[in-house]
Amino acid sequence: MLPATSKLILAVLVTTVMSMVVSAQTTAFTYQGKLSEAGLPVTGTRYFRFTLFDQANAPIGPPIDQTLSVTAGVFNTAFASALVKADREGKVPERIPAQDILLVGVATHKLSRIITKESVTGFARAPFTRYKGGSGKGEVEEAPKGRGLRRAVGELLTCPYCMDQWISGAFTAGMLLAPRHTRVVASMFASLAISDGLQMAYVAGKQSTDF
Repeated sequence: MLPATSKLILAVLVTTVMSMVVSAQTTAFTYQGKLSEAGLPVTGTRYFRFTLFDQANAPIGPPIDQTLSVTAGVFNTAFASALVKADREGKVPERIPAQDILLVGVATHKLSRIITKESVTGFARAPFTRYKGGSGKGEVEEAPKGRGLRRAVGELLTCPYCMDQWISGAFTAGMLLAPRHTRVVASMFASLAISDGLQMAYVAGKQSTDF
């Protein structure tokens, strides 16, 4: 169990890092909409096609196709305007190096667990979730609460797989617009994930020698 001071430091660190990652998407924005079928709010997965337009009503880039989860009629999607900006500035590479994909993958996994499962970040989820119990290794089980948008946010904050796509998108945009800073942030979370694996291996090895 972490002492109170360590919990506070970790919470501040997570908030700061998320702000750094999101700040890399200087032209990105989020759109929220509601979807109904036969007059009833939709819950499930639906296919969407979006097109961005400038003030002169001219399309910006190609249409964006996404499959989104809809909860109680509410869906959220972040348009990758950062990708359009990077493309215009010639910053989009022909291919992404395998080491960057691995780095972003490991960092995304760890950060999504911190945001959706760690007990030290429970205070941020509290307005949208209810506590169900501990699940071991500093993690907790929670369930979304409320209705409408509040419940939709709760669904996101209790689902590490759902959170993955948002974090991965932020890291990927960061790799395009601010690669040096993004690699530093991603490396921190990736090293934390590796450390967690070593800690679990150490405990497992110690338990096996005790028998």
